[in-house]
Amino acid sequence: MQTKIVACAFLVMMNQSIAGEPDLCTDLEEVYFSCASDNKVISLCLTKGFSPTVGELTYRYGDKDHLELVFASNYADLNANYQLGVLSYAKGSTSELSFTRGDLTYTVHQDLHVFRPNSSGVFVEQQGKHVEYKKCDHPHQEQRLGLFDLKEIGLVTGEARGIGTLGD
Repeated sequence: MQTKIVACAFLVMMNQSIAGEPDLCTDLEEVYFSCASDNKVISLCLTKGFSPTVGELTYRYGDKDHLELVFASNYADLNANYQLGVLSYAKGSTSELSFTRGDLTYTVHQDLHVFRPNSSGVFVEQQGKHVEYKKCDHPHQEQRLGLFDLKEIGLVTGEARGIGTLGD
C-alpha cells in the first residue's frame, strides 16, 4: 500500500513539472515564452492562426488577477513594434525580443547553453541604461514554442545584442 502511495505522489510531482511554467495567455493563444519571476508572470503570446488579417503578438506581465503591463501588435505593425534578434551556435542560442513603450525598452531574452547555466528574463532599459531585470525563477522553459520560433511569423530577424548574458 505504501509503495502505491509513493508511486502516486511521484506521478503527481512529475505531472506538475511537465505542466511547465505558469502563463498569462488565453485559450485562443499559443505560448511562445512564459516564466514565473518572483510572484509575477512574464508571458509572450501569439493568437492561434495568426495571419496578416487575424490576431496579435502580446506581451503580458503581472498575475492572473492584475496585469501590470500589456503590449500587443497586429501583423501590420509587427516589425514596427517588435525587434527580434537571434544568435545560434554549436552549443547554444540566444533569442531576444524587444519593444519600446514610452521611454522604456523591454527585452525578453532566452539564453540556452550546454556548458554554462541558462538564463531567461526581461531587461528594462531607459535611454540605453539598464534600470531593472526580471529574472525567470526557472531559466529553461519547457514550452513547445520559443522566442526563436517567432522568426516564422514574419518578424524581421536581426542580430541578438547578447543582453541576456548581462543578467548572469
